[in-house]
Amino acid sequence: MKVVKTLKHTITSHHRMLDATLHVYQEALTFLITVIQEQFMALESLSTQAVVTAVERLTHRTKHNPNPFYAEFDQRFYKFPSYFRRSAVAEAFGIVKSHHSRFELWQAERQHAGQEGKRFSKKPPTLQAQHQAFPCLYKGNMFVRTSDTTATYSNVTCGA
Repeated sequence: MKVVKTLKHTITSHHRMLDATLHVYQEALTFLITVIQEQFMALESLSTQAVVTAVERLTHRTKHNPNPFYAEFDQRFYKFPSYFRRSAVAEAFGIVKSHHSRFELWQAERQHAGQEGKRFSKKPPTLQAQHQAFPCLYKGNMFVRTSDTTATYSNVTCGA
């Protein structure tokens, strides 16, 4: 049997070193939320992994995909690491899918109140494009352990 252990460490010192990375990640997340919201009808029935692939085709330029529909992503987030991009796409899809679920529940509640002749005054949920999400920082890609209690951070900032 394979045993896996996950450790969660709070960064209490040197956390300011990650501010630029965090800012770029959150800007990319905002951009991707907008893309997924615009394309949601085509994406909603797909699995998260399939959505990641589909959104990468829409936003990321490659040799086999020279003209993505949202080419601005690669211009704004030049050299954005693939693991960050995929993480941001999955996070953005979850945010948009949650918004649509909440909106459907609101519509059903409004309809139910109307059928019973009750006044309905709740405001509809709104999609917030800006989120305070924090990316996963993987050992090897993001930091190098220098001893049992210290680590150095890789430079992962991108030009915006």
